[in-house]
Amino acid sequence: MSFLVRITNRALLRAPSAPTPRRGGDRHLVRLALGLAGVALVSAVLAACGPSDPVSEGRRLVGQKGCTGCHIIPGAGGNSSIGPSLAGFASRPTIVGAIPNTRENLAQWITNPSSLKPGTSMPSLPLSPAEVNAIVAFLQTLK
Repeated sequence: MSFLVRITNRALLRAPSAPTPRRGGDRHLVRLALGLAGVALVSAVLAACGPSDPVSEGRRLVGQKGCTGCHIIPGAGGNSSIGPSLAGFASRPTIVGAIPNTRENLAQWITNPSSLKPGTSMPSLPLSPAEVNAIVAFLQTLK
């Protein structure tokens, strides 16, 4: 990065009346430096935002939201037998043995399980739609 700063400073601090070694050379260096700095900035912002794919985000969320406190979830941990193991979850034809294992049903089960199975011990989770989509995407990889 110091290379970019030196190039930019050299080009920007040059007096307007000073002769340039070649026509347009400094402008080219400034554009190059600013372009590279922009790429570095975008990369840093994307890295700070965390996982960009829903599966990685879902894997992170099942640990963060406490799912592993009741379920064994391959790739995310957990060693509790309070709830069923989610190993092979995506290969199961149904959720809780009766509801078709579809993306929509799974999203509803995660956010409001008692609407699909009254009296269930699975708690309702206050999740944003993006969090629900990420968790569903992750669970659908567990074949």
